[in-house]
Amino acid sequence: MTFKLVAMVLAAFCVALSVMWFVDVGLYTVTYGVAADTGTQFLGRRMAPILLGLGLMFYLARNAPPSPLRRTMCLGIAVAFAGVATTGIMAFIDGVASFAILIAAGTEFAAALAFIAVSQDREQAG
Repeated sequence: MTFKLVAMVLAAFCVALSVMWFVDVGLYTVTYGVAADTGTQFLGRRMAPILLGLGLMFYLARNAPPSPLRRTMCLGIAVAFAGVATTGIMAFIDGVASFAILIAAGTEFAAALAFIAVSQDREQAG
């Protein structure tokens, strides 16, 4: 697993989610058994450009050599993914979201771990 691979997967995920949220947040929330009311639609559309920007940032950084900045980006996104996973588990416990949110949370924790792992990448001597 390399930083480039993880960054490109994140970029694709962010762009896809951004488009989905901009078009209709309900397409996403229904997966977890949560209705998308007017407030949810509003917040989702406002979040869509942030996800698009995040995806673009990681796509453009995919070839960045190991550096303190790249490590900071990796650790920052790892905290974000771990936080989102935690809120998903809380939503399940509170009865707000269906079991499907636990699958998403597991994937989000795995993404956090992947970014922590590649934050330690060093250039190969060659």
